[in-house]
Amino acid sequence: MDKATNALSKYIKRRGISISAISAGTNIKPGSLYPSLSGARPLRADEFLAICHFVGVNPTELRTTDQAS
Repeated sequence: MDKATNALSKYIKRRGISISAISAGTNIKPGSLYPSLSGARPLRADEFLAICHFVGVNPTELRTTDQAS
């Protein structure tokens, strides 16, 4: 898993945001989200940006650290 996706996954976990909420808010299927956020499937750029927008994090913050606040 790349650093930005790893940081996004950690951010989501710390905030307690559910995969089902992300799926509903982004129209990304849970069957794609679960493996992507656990590192089993690469997260596409459009998915990454949609998730960042939904959870309210600036994607550029995630590329510079693996511990997004």
